[in-house]
Amino acid sequence: REGSGSPLYLWSRGGNWGVSESLKTSSLGAPFLTRCPDTSGRARHPLEVRRPRWYVRKGRGQEDLDAGVKLQAQPPSASDLQSCASGTATSSTSEARQGSDELPSSISIAGREGSHSDINGRYELSKSLWGGHPVYTQVEPPLPYDQERPLALFFDHGYWAIARGVSSLPRATARCHPRCAESPHPGEVGGAAWEFLCDNLEYRVLVSTDTRKYNVDRRVVLEALAADGAVISRSMAAPLPSPSLSSSSTAAAAASSAAPVAAAAANGTSQRLRPTPPWVASGTAAEGEGEVRAAIVVRDGIDVDMQKLSLEVGPKVLKIGLEGHDVFELDLPFAVDAAANPKARWLDKSRTLRVRLELSEDDAAATAREAPPTVDAAASARDFGGGMD
Repeated sequence: REGSGSPLYLWSRGGNWGVSESLKTSSLGAPFLTRCPDTSGRARHPLEVRRPRWYVRKGRGQEDLDAGVKLQAQPPSASDLQSCASGTATSSTSEARQGSDELPSSISIAGREGSHSDINGRYELSKSLWGGHPVYTQVEPPLPYDQERPLALFFDHGYWAIARGVSSLPRATARCHPRCAESPHPGEVGGAAWEFLCDNLEYRVLVSTDTRKYNVDRRVVLEALAADGAVISRSMAAPLPSPSLSSSSTAAAAASSAAPVAAAAANGTSQRLRPTPPWVASGTAAEGEGEVRAAIVVRDGIDVDMQKLSLEVGPKVLKIGLEGHDVFELDLPFAVDAAANPKARWLDKSRTLRVRLELSEDDAAATAREAPPTVDAAASARDFGGGMD
């Protein structure tokens, strides 16, 4: 809506249809002035919400239910149509057409077998954008009768994701983290592999925790197609190192890679061999008392807000995401319990994020067996009838 003052936007974010003064993924940067929960998550527009209940914002963290808020469909007025035809809509349409000429008209995905094989098919370029990146919608094969929303291919929080509907922090069926600095469309990911959701655990005790685990599938092939069907680019996962190397070169490579890992294992810390994103100065992880303690130092000049940080815990890896930056992956020295809630703390003076992770039951039991027994010297001396100086 445009009129006197700043414009207002009616849109969907985080399972709510609401009105805000700007379009931002953060609820703190652009809070809803009024919102209506979409409990089904399937409403394509706010008029499709069943039993709408609109809440009006009274202050920070304060909302009141207002039964007087009603939505009604209304055709555009003659003045709106005239203004759209005169200038603004024309320029935006030309820009959209210019961007569409530079982007693939469709994306073809093939090679997935077993679970989540429904992602195979063709995705067409839509007219909408998400975070400045194009959005593709699956058109082939046809949508099953029991599904109301087609699969969408879009870019969010450093990943190209495939999910039912476009949203911030989606429940992605498949995702791919590009290796290149810029990824204008899904066909340019620098040889990165696609990951597929293999396990999803949800806990609702005081705080709702959703833990997701992904497995890499290197058989998936993605092709970017032009309007005439010609292949613009073909993306597939980079092959693993070939085992057909000579014995001398293989031994030398194994010795060079084993040296830092062995040194890190001797010190009880993990050695990170993956590339470090520019916003991270250093990252270490070491064993504590029944837990793994990680420390991530952020470079000066990087704005850190706990609301913009996301943690994803795997058995042997910790992934830290900062909104607007690449995901940082830190290898862990021991297996941790991915279902347990991580404990995170930000230290502003040292610009360090400290994370404590519980050890898995197997590693915790092994650590307890290896720990030396505690001996009370005074009690031992009394048992032998001696004393202590």
